[in-house]
Amino acid sequence: FGLLAILTWMLYETRLMILRFGIKHCQIQGQIMKSKKNK
Repeated sequence: FGLLAILTWMLYETRLMILRFGIKHCQIQGQIMKSKKNK
């Protein structure tokens, strides 16, 4: 049970990290696209 709980928590944490990273990456990509359009 303990191991399963740890694994579930790790999966949840990893998913949150991936989501945060993905959002940041999208924002950075959007800024790059905007700066390219402005030039």
